[in-house]
Amino acid sequence: REASEQAQLALTYTVPMPVDAAMLVSAEADALIPSRSASALALYRQFQLANPSRMEFLFRQALIHQWNLRPEDAYELLSLDEWERETGPLQIRRLVAHADAAFLLGYLHQSDNSATEAISRIEGGQGGSLADLAMAKYLSARVAAQLYAQDDPGAPFTEVASLFDRAAHDYQASIARFYEAVFRDDLRLVEQRLAQSVALAQSHGDPLNEVWPQRMIVSHYLWSGQREKSRASLESGPV
Repeated sequence: REASEQAQLALTYTVPMPVDAAMLVSAEADALIPSRSASALALYRQFQLANPSRMEFLFRQALIHQWNLRPEDAYELLSLDEWERETGPLQIRRLVAHADAAFLLGYLHQSDNSATEAISRIEGGQGGSLADLAMAKYLSARVAAQLYAQDDPGAPFTEVASLFDRAAHDYQASIARFYEAVFRDDLRLVEQRLAQSVALAQSHGDPLNEVWPQRMIVSHYLWSGQREKSRASLESGPV
C-alpha cells in the first residue's frame, strides 16, 4: 500500500517528468496491484524492446509473472542465455528468483543450484542484500526439507526468519516461522503463525500475499482432519 502511494505521489509532484520516467513509475505502481499487472507487463516489454541490453526490464516482467502465480513464464524469462553476461546484484536477484520459480514448478535440483550459487555470491562479497540472502537460504531450506532426511528440518527456518527480521521483511519472516512449525509438526503453532501472516499482509495492504496463508489455513485444517474448520475458513477467507 505504501509503495503504491509513493509511486502516485512521484507522478503527481515530480513536474515536469520525462515521459519515459513517468511510464516507468507507472509500471512500478501497476505491478503492485494484481488487476493492473497486465498494464505493467506491457510497459516493461515496451522498455525492454527500446533498451534490449537493460536486463532489469526483463527481470521485472519475470517478477510480475511470479506474483501472479505464473512460475512457468517467470522460469522461461529467467533461464534465457542473455543472463550469462549479467554480473553483480541483478544477477544475484535473478538467481534467487530463478530458484523460486524452479521450486514452484517442482524443479528441486535446479532450485537448489540457483539458491546455492546466490548464497555463495552474496557471502563472497559480490553484492546482494540481506533480503536476497534470506530468500536464497529459505529456498535452500525448503528443498532440503523435501529431498534429504534431517534430524531437525525446522532448524534452518529459524535462521531464515532471523535474517528476514534483520532485513525488516516481517511477512517473509512469518512464513519462515510457519515452515519451522510445519516441519516440527506443531499443528497449533502452524495455525497461529498462518494467522499472523494473514494479519501482516492485510496491514500492509498486500493482496498478492494475503491469499497464500489463507489457502494454507484451509489446507492445514484438512490435513489435521478438522473439516468443519476447513469449510468455515474457505467460506470466510479470500481464497
